[in-house]
Amino acid sequence: MKVCVPTQEDKGINSLAYGHFGSAPYFIIRDTDQGETKSIINNKHESTPCPWFLPSDDSLGRGIY
Repeated sequence: MKVCVPTQEDKGINSLAYGHFGSAPYFIIRDTDQGETKSIINNKHESTPCPWFLPSDDSLGRGIY
């Protein structure tokens, strides 16, 4: 299972959670089956109310879905 957590910083699973999903500076994607963690910077966190880059497919080629 893949879990996405909004975070304040880019420290992998040691990152502090952020209180608002859409305006979080970073997102940590944790694949619990594979034990892998990836970090994504939210370049739009100040101007976009929702995470624009988390489509249900891998249309952005990030290799995380």
